[in-house]
Amino acid sequence: THGETPQALRDLSISLGNLGDLRLECGELPAAIAVYDESLALDRRLLDTYGETPQALRDLSISLGRLGSVRRETGDVAAATAAYEESLVLDRRLLDAYGETPQALRDLSISLNRLGDVRRDSGVLPDAVVAYEESLSLDRRLLEVYGETPQALRDLSIRLERLGGVRREAGNFDAAAADYEEALALRRIAVAKHDQPRRQALQELLTTVRALEDIAEQNGDHVARGRLEQERQAVEKRLAATRR
Repeated sequence: THGETPQALRDLSISLGNLGDLRLECGELPAAIAVYDESLALDRRLLDTYGETPQALRDLSISLGRLGSVRRETGDVAAATAAYEESLVLDRRLLDAYGETPQALRDLSISLNRLGDVRRDSGVLPDAVVAYEESLSLDRRLLEVYGETPQALRDLSIRLERLGGVRREAGNFDAAAADYEEALALRRIAVAKHDQPRRQALQELLTTVRALEDIAEQNGDHVARGRLEQERQAVEKRLAATRR
């Protein structure tokens, strides 16, 4: 096309992606899908016409992830799974072909986490566990190799809770409790360090405490439940104080 350059195509794709995000925020899912589809087509065109670069691969992976998420919201699990699986292939390619970076590891972890979510939606719990476990191992690697950052701590907490949740659904309460306990320790660090907005950190801590409280009740562990109930009440009090 006259005047077409890789930069012009990428700029248009980014603008469309932003517009899709806006449509999604407004709850206009069909409109968001249409715009994301157009953005995705441009990212494919960039890759096909101008060749593979790390940026072109990542842009396409991000577009697929966005489209997968909005498809999942509309209940189209098959289309969401297909988009997430293709995104995952690209993230693996980025890591293998261009080397390990914190961004490449995190992108792959997020793709695996999303795939775990959609497999969980489908009721395929063993496959969800496999995806979550690989995602979790990447988050541990990020923390060990690249240091303890607020984002790395939060990502690891989220993955542990996802894995704990799916193990709980599968009736594996002991393993679920271990995941949530580890997540709880990380959430406490986040609150103590003020590494994220205080309210958000407290709300996330509260969610983790409640999940563990439920598991303790299911296990008939009254001692643990009593301890967790006290912690929950203390966190609720602190949350209420932040509203003032």
